[in-house]
Amino acid sequence: MSSTIVTMIGLMIIPAGIFIYTINAARWMQKKKNMTAAVSAYMLAVISLAASGVVLYRLIAA
Repeated sequence: MSSTIVTMIGLMIIPAGIFIYTINAARWMQKKKNMTAAVSAYMLAVISLAASGVVLYRLIAA
């Protein structure tokens, strides 16, 4: 079980980087007073990170 967690963390490095980049882009949009785009980017970041986590978990747990 421990090695599964370590493997999953290793495989989540790229999705986490994309998540951080998208959050920073959303913060920039929010600073520019473009709230619709900022909210959309925040939602995209969360959904994409969650989807990556679920897919990796199913691949590793199978």
